[in-house]
Amino acid sequence: MKRIGIYGATGNVGLEAIESLLNHQWFEISHLYASERSAGKRYMDACPLDVSHLPRSISEIVVEPTDMKNIPTDIDIAFFALAEDIAKEYERKYAPEFAKSLAVITTSSALRMDPRIPLIITEVNADHARLSEYNKIKIFPQCNCTAVPLTMALKPLQYTVGIEMVFMDSYQSVSGAGAGAVRNWAVERAKSELGKMPEPFPSGIGENPEVVYEGNVRPIGERDSRDEEKKVVEETLKMLGEYKDGKIVPADFQLDCMCNRVPTLRGHFEHIRVKPKKSCTAEDILSIYQEFNERSKELYGGLPSSPEQALVILDRQPQVRYDVSIGKGMSTVIGEIEIKDGWIRLRALSDNLRKGAAKGSVQVMEYLLREGYI
Repeated sequence: MKRIGIYGATGNVGLEAIESLLNHQWFEISHLYASERSAGKRYMDACPLDVSHLPRSISEIVVEPTDMKNIPTDIDIAFFALAEDIAKEYERKYAPEFAKSLAVITTSSALRMDPRIPLIITEVNADHARLSEYNKIKIFPQCNCTAVPLTMALKPLQYTVGIEMVFMDSYQSVSGAGAGAVRNWAVERAKSELGKMPEPFPSGIGENPEVVYEGNVRPIGERDSRDEEKKVVEETLKMLGEYKDGKIVPADFQLDCMCNRVPTLRGHFEHIRVKPKKSCTAEDILSIYQEFNERSKELYGGLPSSPEQALVILDRQPQVRYDVSIGKGMSTVIGEIEIKDGWIRLRALSDNLRKGAAKGSVQVMEYLLREGYI
């Protein structure tokens, strides 16, 4: 059993990491780390989230202070689930030091685009792990959660019909903005009169209104994730790139996206339009996706966190409320595939807190352990 220390354990992703590792066949949770205000408390008292479902073996672990200068000697893997602002400050400085003696898994964006470090979705580009071996740096970031359904939908098309151009619009859940956003949304909902529909707030043209989640669709901008769209584009092209001679050559097709926050709890929903290099039918796309599923099951189906189907294809539009937990949150759900004026059009859904965060990272850890990278 490999021993795991989870940093940022009291946040949304930290809790998801804990849940993803409960009773795991290959990994065990040894230490939980968080801020000074949480240190010294039992996890059940330190975590602001509902942890009543956790076993006592976890809920009664005493949380330790996050001390990046003190690298533990009694764990095998450091799992960083730190808040983005903290991660940018600490991970760039300390993660390479951790990686000299430990494998480092991180859910933040701080190191994703480092050319020495692979960015992996298991079914998409597990072979990129060779980059870590080449550079002797055992750091494995989780990609942006919005890039997951997009990249999963594009990968099977890339080397079959080819990709010339992609446009994507995202509708991202509030949990993607963190635990604080979920709490703020809950307060907004509680303040609403029972049964009353949300009404527009008075606002003047040119004003920059406050962030409001309830009853709102909001472009993701400077008060949320300032460079969300840039991250999605760069990370997707990196993951769909090729490993060659110790570096990743990004995919070279044109990709543009517009990202929005919507009042749903979990799950990122996307409209995707692909201009293929070869003409194809909707039936062709279905066959391509079915072949991808078969290959994914053959290569990665033995990993404990892998779903029965990497892609679940529906003949209707995916609905976030009903479909986000298909495959225990590890499947990408695709629906309404059609060809219009030579473009492939489809809708995709992925669980941002499972496949797009902690559990997706655990699946990558499983692959890395099985293949001897950690």
